[in-house]
Order: sequence, then C-alpha cells, then structure tokens
Amino acid sequence: MIRRQTLAELPASIRPADSSSEAAVPATPRRLLRPSLELWAKINVAFLSYGYESLSMSTLAKACGFSRAALYQYFRSKEEVFRFSTRTVNVVAIEGALAAGERLRQEGHSVIDIFAEITCTRYAQMRLEGLFSPHRVELNSVASRNCDDILIEVGLLFRDGLAEMLTKLRADGRLKPREGLATVEIAQALANGARGVDQSLPAPTAEELPARHRQMVSAVLYGCLTERAAGRRKATDSP
Repeated sequence: MIRRQTLAELPASIRPADSSSEAAVPATPRRLLRPSLELWAKINVAFLSYGYESLSMSTLAKACGFSRAALYQYFRSKEEVFRFSTRTVNVVAIEGALAAGERLRQEGHSVIDIFAEITCTRYAQMRLEGLFSPHRVELNSVASRNCDDILIEVGLLFRDGLAEMLTKLRADGRLKPREGLATVEIAQALANGARGVDQSLPAPTAEELPARHRQMVSAVLYGCLTERAAGRRKATDSP
C-alpha cells in the first residue's frame, strides 16, 4: 500500500518552516494556541472578502469575533495567518475528496466514477469561493509568492492519496497498470489533470465540471488515441 509522506519526511529544501506536521502554525518560543477549523472558516471568509493587502490584523480579529490581542495568541503576523489558511483550505479539500472517492469505491462504483469524484471534489469548493471573491487573483498571487512550500506539500499529499486509491483498486482486482508505469506516476498524471481542468480557460461552469473531470480521468487511465505504424497512412488522411 502507498504510504503518504508526512511533512517531516519531505526534503529539507521544500519543507515548510513548521517543525512538525502536527503544528497548525510555525513553531515559536512563545506558546501559541492551536486554531480550530471553526476559526479557519472565519479567517478564510475574511481573506475572500477583503483580500490580502487590505486586511489588517484588527479587521481580521473583528471578523473572527476576537480582540486583536486575542488573535495574536494564535498567530504572530498576517502572513502566518494566510499560510495557515492556505494549508488548511487545501488539506480539508483533499481529505474531503479522498473520502468521497472511498465511499464510491466501497459502493462498487466504476473506476472512472471514483477518480472523477475525487478530482472534481478536490477543487470544487475552492473554485466556487474564488468565483465569488473579487480578490481571487490577488490571493492566488500571494499564495504563489508566500506559500510555495505549502503548495508543494499539499500537492504531494494529493498525489499520494490518489496513489493509495489506485493501490486499493488494484488489490480489489479492478485495474492493472500497464508495464513500465509506476502507480505514483499515474497518480501524478491524475493530479496534474485535475489541476489543469481547474485552471482551464475559459473556465467551465459548475455544471460542466463533472463531465470535464470524467473526460480527463478517462484519458489518463485508458488513453484517447491509437497510434498507427508509420507508412500505413490511408489515402484519405491529410498529409
């Protein structure tokens, strides 16, 4: 079975500043309180509503129902809050997507159904929130600039979750990888495809997304072309 990498096992060059995967925020000599998912939800709404640059710690504290001093019991800076929010929104989405896929596996759904559900669910809520936020471009830019290590971490988390599902389905006798293809390579192709569908332009509507993900999953798992041997071109083929 594919074992997901823990944060501590990541290469030092890409490991976040957090001292362990259990830490919700970077380690500090001053003991900080652990933020709850309820607090994260309020933080997430605040960034979507105000953006990054326009959101002060005072405004953020008010949005969370805290005093400014109380918020500093959880975070040392706005950047730290944003990094926590970025990591949490991705981890919550990934865990929810993998759980949805596991439910379908246990119910006996098709392999395409399972992976289309996982890849679509992975980005669905984040895409929906982004569509309604006038600050989505700014927030994406800040995430790319300040959270590159976190984005790598959650990318590996999603890839390893997909690899684990492939391993389960193989053990179930539902699929068999082609010779020369490692499970983790197939998982990475699925993860890349999911991100590609999410970022495609023009952006698909919410109604179109499930079909787009099914097409992508089918193409990755089963291919979409058959190559003919050279020199056997039909007369009707274009030159």
